[in-house]
Amino acid sequence: ESEPKKTRRIYYNDVFAFRFIQEAIHEGIPMLYHHPPKNPVDNDWTGQSMTMFIRPGDYRGQIVSQPKLEWSTVDGGWSRLTGTSAKVISVSLLDIHSIMDEIEEEDEQDENFCFFSITTMGGNVHLLECSDENERDRVVTGIRNVLSQLSKGIVAGDGTVTKDLYTNTEEAGELPLRTHEQIFKVTSHDFLDSLGNSIES
Repeated sequence: ESEPKKTRRIYYNDVFAFRFIQEAIHEGIPMLYHHPPKNPVDNDWTGQSMTMFIRPGDYRGQIVSQPKLEWSTVDGGWSRLTGTSAKVISVSLLDIHSIMDEIEEEDEQDENFCFFSITTMGGNVHLLECSDENERDRVVTGIRNVLSQLSKGIVAGDGTVTKDLYTNTEEAGELPLRTHEQIFKVTSHDFLDSLGNSIES
C-alpha cells in the first residue's frame, strides 16, 4: 500500500479551531500515551491507548477551574470494579509551555513520524503518538489553535472567543453570580501568573 499523502498544515483558522474544540470536548481524540521510564536507566516509554479530551473550565461561586487536556490510562494495580486502576492525567491549557512535533535535524527521522510532546511550565513532558503523520499534524495544529484562541481572547480582552472553553455550573439563587466577562478577568490573571512563574523558574 502507498504511504498516505501528507496534507498541507493549517496554522490558524477560526472554523478549524471551533470544530477541533467541539470534537475534543464531545468525542475525544484517540491516540497513544507513552509512560515515562520508571528509572533513569530504563529507556522504555511504554505506549498505551487512550482518548484525549478537552475539559472546559468551570466557574461556580469563588472557584474557577481552567480548561485542560485530559486522558485516562491504566496504571497497574487492581480495582474491585474494573480489575485495573485508571490514572487520569490532565494538563491545564494555561500550563502548556511548548508542543514539539519535530526532532533535531541531525537525528534520523522516520518517514512517518507520528509523535509529539507537550511540556508544561513545571517541566513535565508528556509523549504522545497518533495513528499517522497527518493525524499528528492535525492534532498538534488543533491544540495550538485552541491555545492561540485562548491567548487571543486574553490579550484582546475578548471573552466571546473562549465561551466554548468555559461552563457555568452556578445554580439558581447561588451567590455570587458572575458573568462570563467577569470570569474571563480571572482567566487573564491566571494567565499572567503562569507567565510570571515561568520567568521566575
